[in-house]
Amino acid sequence: ALIDMQQLERAEAEIRVQASSAAAASDARSKLIRVMMHDLRSPLISTLNLVHSMDRFEHLLPEGQDRVAFREEMSVLGACAHTMENIVSDFTDFERIDSGQVIM
Repeated sequence: ALIDMQQLERAEAEIRVQASSAAAASDARSKLIRVMMHDLRSPLISTLNLVHSMDRFEHLLPEGQDRVAFREEMSVLGACAHTMENIVSDFTDFERIDSGQVIM
């Protein structure tokens, strides 16, 4: 019985160590996601603002193929930026759910 208690105590200590390691890993992952989302969101907002600003200057281009190409390129750039913005928002939402800030 004494051996069984020692084994039980060692097993409990191992579980505590593993739980602590898992919590530290989860905290590190959460911090990485928060930093990464912030670092992605800043240039993304700048890109969206640039697309919006460029749309206002489209009229300065001469009529024809250049204007059509410009419009298409700005449309693609805007669509890509919006897609990335949605992905960043999804990651942020998942992180909030994972951290318990949002309850499903």
